[in-house]
Amino acid sequence: MSSRIVQTVNQADSQYLNPNQQKDVLDYARSLPARFTAARAVQEAEGEIASRVLKEWEQSHPELGPAADLGWPEAAADLRVVVRAAALGVLMDDPDYAEARAAGTLRRTLEFLDVPTGASNDLFALLAATAREALPAAAADLLVPHLTRLTAVSRPAPV
Repeated sequence: MSSRIVQTVNQADSQYLNPNQQKDVLDYARSLPARFTAARAVQEAEGEIASRVLKEWEQSHPELGPAADLGWPEAAADLRVVVRAAALGVLMDDPDYAEARAAGTLRRTLEFLDVPTGASNDLFALLAATAREALPAAAADLLVPHLTRLTAVSRPAPV
């Protein structure tokens, strides 16, 4: 878990930044207004995204019943935390931030509740798909790769 900017500075190894590293820092700095705009859009849509994901997930997996009956009454709040962590990852340009700060914990919660692998994977896929639908295109373009990354690290389905 390390932002691109931190990695660039660390690679300088206590030296001044070379021209390519300077360019990376400036490119990141220029991207900040769009990143903040996206983060504000995510903040406004966070509750809607979480509630839509939870509703669709429960409908897709009726065998599990409502999340609260499954022993997961804080499901919507947990999903909001994952969305928020992904937005912070966008701000920092750190694609691993959401996994390290929120999704890993959510994944362990689902394992503890004996949620089947496929249902767990579906939840993360729904997060990305719902964000794509709920956010303005520019915000979705920045956020969705962070959420898609969570889908990619979901535990594999049993063979």
